[in-house]
Amino acid sequence: MIYLALKKFMKFSMRAAFGCAASVRLFFSGKSSHISGEEAFKKLCEAYPFKEVSVVGESFVSPEYDLQIIVPAYNAEKYIEKCVLGIAEQETGFSLRLVIIDDGSTDNTGKISDRLLKEFNEGRLKNNRGLKSFRVIHSENGGAAAARNKGLEKISGRYVMFCDADDVLAKGAVERLMKAAISSGADIAEGSISAVDEKGKVCDRFMHKSGELSPMELFGYPFGKVFKAELLKNIRFPEGYWFEDSVFKYCVYPFVKRCIGLDEIVYSYLRNYGGVSKQSLKSPRAVTTFYLTTALWQYMAERTGSFSMEIRKQLLHQLAVNYRRTYLLGDEINIYGFFYVRESYLNLSGRGGFKGLPFLYRLLDRAAVKGDFKSYKLLCRKELYL
Repeated sequence: MIYLALKKFMKFSMRAAFGCAASVRLFFSGKSSHISGEEAFKKLCEAYPFKEVSVVGESFVSPEYDLQIIVPAYNAEKYIEKCVLGIAEQETGFSLRLVIIDDGSTDNTGKISDRLLKEFNEGRLKNNRGLKSFRVIHSENGGAAAARNKGLEKISGRYVMFCDADDVLAKGAVERLMKAAISSGADIAEGSISAVDEKGKVCDRFMHKSGELSPMELFGYPFGKVFKAELLKNIRFPEGYWFEDSVFKYCVYPFVKRCIGLDEIVYSYLRNYGGVSKQSLKSPRAVTTFYLTTALWQYMAERTGSFSMEIRKQLLHQLAVNYRRTYLLGDEINIYGFFYVRESYLNLSGRGGFKGLPFLYRLLDRAAVKGDFKSYKLLCRKELYL
């Protein structure tokens, strides 16, 4: 108890200190030297080339089943069978269609998937009979976004779920999520999530309250939830990009009418300590977070006349996230990233109110409006936005 209280006090003190320092800077700083978005974009392209961002597609939707589960799999021979059995053994009265996309694996992932499919077709796969359809698609390697998009080309479920090949659905997850979604009429039902290490030991939990949620309270991950198929039929993950899950925050969540949360663990994901979030810290490719942010905001801008305070907060939070993804690349890159994304932020900033916006977020907004990079950098310290 003493440790938690001390930790909370230290976090509060740190936020207060950075907030005061930023307030003083913003109050006394004069007009900042501005860089145009076009100039900033050219400089970013010198660091890492721009690739067109596409988040729009068209699915063929034919809801023969209650739920379609899409599993992208790349070199997951150690995990894929456990993942599939976790789906097949769901005790549920809902009908499931499982689609595995073998994303050009160079190990035995494809062979194991084909064996499991054969066992299913022959009635030998352990199955609690919720699983009615099973398909394996072998494709060239294109990354997780391309694999998920392949699974979205034909949607045969009223609802859609994503599950990574090295993760596992909790027992009863499908039944709980689907019942919650259908009984409430929710567009998205999301449960709580646990993170486990290679030995299966729980190392973290991400918990929801039970009941109705604001869309911006949903996790940014694609997994641990069920979506109405209609929400995703024209959405695609941006291929060739890191951080592609950001598509939910700006291309899906702002247009959701109702969400429901469950305080029960429905999904366990394998924490990869060498994953993209770690790789990106020193890689020039992390610059793509700026390209992706502006593209997703442009999508939202074209479809949104006004938005809630929660979305305004998310836009500001994204500024801090971008900095945390690229700070090891140095100030020069981050200055160009700041001014490039700033233009998109200014285009959206008048569409959402400030009512209820926390003080530090208001300061971050002021730094963006003034073009004050030093205050922006000060406010984007990790501790402020945990």
